[in-house]
Amino acid sequence: MLLKEIDTVSYLMTNKVINGDVITSIEYYLCDRCKKKICESDWYFSQKKKPFHLCNECAFKEGFFSEKDFLKSSGIDLESIHAIVYNGGVFIWLGRSPFLKHIRPQSTTKKWREEVFARDNYICQKCSQKGGFLNAHHIKLYSKYPELRFEISNGLTLCVVCHKKEHLRCRKNAQN
Repeated sequence: MLLKEIDTVSYLMTNKVINGDVITSIEYYLCDRCKKKICESDWYFSQKKKPFHLCNECAFKEGFFSEKDFLKSSGIDLESIHAIVYNGGVFIWLGRSPFLKHIRPQSTTKKWREEVFARDNYICQKCSQKGGFLNAHHIKLYSKYPELRFEISNGLTLCVVCHKKEHLRCRKNAQN
């Protein structure tokens, strides 16, 4: 379910808790995607026109959390732990994953990357760096557009620095 489809009011309740000498209010919401009860500190995201609330897992599935932010919010802060959204679920694993080989068949991925690089003459399409360490970037998200995963027109040759900048820009746009 995409967030555009959400039309519910997610406010659930407010609890008063004693915090030392002060009584503090803690608000609870329902996740607008999965309807799980969430505390105000777990995750809240508001668009200007239409506010909504998401639990950490749904925020990750919708692209509002990076992999590392999702893992940190889940209490996991180790470099060798990874997470991915696949077939509607979140999968977390330690180290290199044989799981990824099933998602991204190496021969198909390698062929797609080479075709994207060849089409762009092995030149970064943002800064014009020729050669070096290049990435084939999916313009439309790999996870959300499975039908476009290996379309050459959905690829863009980027150097490592521009590829990182592009993902940061996409994350910032998703949060606005």
